[in-house]
Amino acid sequence: ADSVLTTSSSKKKKKKKGATVRGGLSLGTELWVLLRREAYLVSRDTSSLVSRLVVNSFIFTLTGLSYRGNGHRDWADELALQTQFGALTLISIASLAAVATAVLLNTAGQRPMFLNEFRAGTYSVPAFVTAKLLVESVVLAVQVDVTLLITSLLVTFRGSFLKLATCTWLLGLAASSTAFFFGAIAPDAKTAVELYPMVFAPQYLFSGFFVAIDDMPPILRWARFCCAFKYALNLAVLDEFQESNCRLESDDPDLAAWNCKNLKAANDVSQNNASRDIAVLISIFLVFRCLGALSLARSAQTA
Repeated sequence: ADSVLTTSSSKKKKKKKGATVRGGLSLGTELWVLLRREAYLVSRDTSSLVSRLVVNSFIFTLTGLSYRGNGHRDWADELALQTQFGALTLISIASLAAVATAVLLNTAGQRPMFLNEFRAGTYSVPAFVTAKLLVESVVLAVQVDVTLLITSLLVTFRGSFLKLATCTWLLGLAASSTAFFFGAIAPDAKTAVELYPMVFAPQYLFSGFFVAIDDMPPILRWARFCCAFKYALNLAVLDEFQESNCRLESDDPDLAAWNCKNLKAANDVSQNNASRDIAVLISIFLVFRCLGALSLARSAQTA
């Protein structure tokens, strides 16, 4: 893959039917070669990948043990219901942190290589960004499935495993795009680490979990639309605490269902807003990924 890119970069840019073809390669060829290289880099650096899975599995195992068997408790007891909600929240937080950290450092680490290769005309920004995204998506899916399987077996969630995994995967994609943007604007890995709080602090602050959105100054409320955590958690809560699930294993099904209804109302979670939540997650993913790509291109052109 590197030999193809090196050969292409030695050629001058040629104009073909009004379009500029960087290095003589089509976008499809650039994407295919970069995909192979990204996959090779991941397979070569197995120690980092294994460490990432082991560390995350350890964290999720601790979380699962802390809430072990809570899904079998009677949710007519409001404390048991709040504990289940707490488990779901912690899992979402841990998933967001695990994904964004790796992407932030990886992007900042590869930035100098990208700048050199882009200035040499080796490939285009869309090919580079898309190749990284596709490989990240596969690694993220594996990570989500492994860690959620461990936690689900311990905590016993009542919702669909597939839906919870999909919500967590969407959260991971949105978080990775946010981290990609900050990694793209950071000149080096050290600066990227210093930008770390910028990725996470707003997610928690504007989630509505710690401070109700309505209690915040109106001038700050718009920021929640930039934070994926709240919307992914909304979708997970809708599935986990639907009425049929709340009535399970309860001596007072009506009270359990009422508690679930109050929980969702208190956290501004509604089935009517599910489409909005999905749309916001996808928008965050696309906007920050595009901003990161533009930042990389601008850096290469002005350096």
